[in-house]
Amino acid sequence: MNKKNLSISLSLFITAIFFTFCVYFGYVNNKFDYEYFRNRSIYDAKIMTETVSGDTSKLKEIKNIKEVGEVAVENNSAKLSQNVLVVNYTDHGFNKMLEDNMLKEGSFATKDNEITIPKSLAEKENLKIGDKVKVEFGNRLVNGKQIKAVSSVTKDEEFIRKDSKEYVISGLTRNLYNENMKIFYASTVIGKNAKTNSFVRFHNFRKAYSNKDNLEKDLASILNKDKVELEFSEIMKDYYNVDGSLFQQNRQIIVDSLLIFATILIFIFFVKNIFTVWGLRKIREISMYKSIGSTDYQIYKLLLKDGLKTSLLPIVMGHVFGYGGINLLYLGLQRIVEEEEKYKYIEFSPSLSLIVLLICFFIILIAILAPAKKIAKINIIDGVRGNFNDKNIKLKRNKDIWKELKINNLKTTSSQRYISAIGMIIVSIFLIVFSMAKYNRVKNTYTYNTNINILIHSNEAEVPNVLKDIMNTTENDRAFLSTEKYISLSKEQNYSDEFRSLDLDEKIRKYYDNGEDFYLDGIITALDDETFEKIGGKKGEALLLNRVQVNPNAPIDGS
Repeated sequence: MNKKNLSISLSLFITAIFFTFCVYFGYVNNKFDYEYFRNRSIYDAKIMTETVSGDTSKLKEIKNIKEVGEVAVENNSAKLSQNVLVVNYTDHGFNKMLEDNMLKEGSFATKDNEITIPKSLAEKENLKIGDKVKVEFGNRLVNGKQIKAVSSVTKDEEFIRKDSKEYVISGLTRNLYNENMKIFYASTVIGKNAKTNSFVRFHNFRKAYSNKDNLEKDLASILNKDKVELEFSEIMKDYYNVDGSLFQQNRQIIVDSLLIFATILIFIFFVKNIFTVWGLRKIREISMYKSIGSTDYQIYKLLLKDGLKTSLLPIVMGHVFGYGGINLLYLGLQRIVEEEEKYKYIEFSPSLSLIVLLICFFIILIAILAPAKKIAKINIIDGVRGNFNDKNIKLKRNKDIWKELKINNLKTTSSQRYISAIGMIIVSIFLIVFSMAKYNRVKNTYTYNTNINILIHSNEAEVPNVLKDIMNTTENDRAFLSTEKYISLSKEQNYSDEFRSLDLDEKIRKYYDNGEDFYLDGIITALDDETFEKIGGKKGEALLLNRVQVNPNAPIDGS
């Protein structure tokens, strides 16, 4: 490599590394953000109408529907050796939705004699893909009463065997259930004419959400039903922010675009200084072309062609090093936070790499305008003789190449330092901002500001003593007990005088009364006395949690 071009090569090498890092980092962050929400909701919407297996196969004819999946309404209790299984029956579409966050090895069952089991269970029983296993089906009983397949295993239960079937293990998954429940998720092919719940994914979630009514009509027509209701996933609604304004929905794209544009301008400013010095050193050659009638545009094309040749290798090498660097960073993060034995690499994307290279070459395209304009102002004869004064091209020799570079390339090395410093600062800002975003995203996932939440579903009115014991014996900053009960009330109620005096009873009827029965529903939460007093309540009183209005302190709008 010509040492005169070393400054250009180093600067463009750094530029390529920087943009590779930023573009791939943004891509990976957005991808992980999507996967985080997708892991919590594998579907975009649920078809509330009960279906029969195979009914939804034609739904993909609807243009915006990307995937349709079915899972049997009923699952079965079973045992593999002494391990309790919850056997689910799913189709190919549903399994495809699960693949990204569930499947670890192999594939989901495609035949009725195949089954997938958790990898943890396979390791426990020393099983592998292709092994045959005998699964016993039956009922789980506690005190003579049958319990649900997804109930936690207790020492008091018994298993009543009904029949058995031999399966071949086709794949290994993560266990869907908490290990403390001591049950294992298993799945096999859904049977014919089985009652199913159906789920869909869309190509364009926002479009589907805004066009819900027409979409439901299309679904009803294909399913040959009078009416079909779609229930959109609340988790994916939050991800796409479908209830926000147009700006809020596209805020991230706008901010990212502005940041990239601003960064490109900064790099153009410093890279053009390097190319100005490089161009002036070619003045004699360029002046010869000017003497035979070459136009300024032809001079610019000549400089651009030469500049691209000089820049190609450092940009490609910088891109390779940048991609390798972000993979090393990603692997380092996995070692810190992950427990997986198999580390994942960032997927190489030809389209992203093309974007990085185009950005770098666009910077060169603009930066070469500076020397082209400066050369255009120099007289042809002075240019051929070299008879013009420019401190940037007065070269001094030195045996030490680094000292020679420092003397002769002060302007370009200064630009290199600025490029390196700005690149490091912006990358650091990216890391800080994305880390804070991820922290807030995870933090805001949880409704309660606590470390541990224990939820128990029971028909008993009393709070189990074990919860009181846990709260009293476990060291904590704060803890409380609460019970919740869902209630629904018919519209024909004996409303209070205060309620009637505001005409709210008539307004409710007017708003809801469409010839059908309707119910007012909600949740009543009871707290222990001490905690209730902390939020302003007294024994015998009731507090209303206003979850409807944006400003809970504003009067209720009765319009």
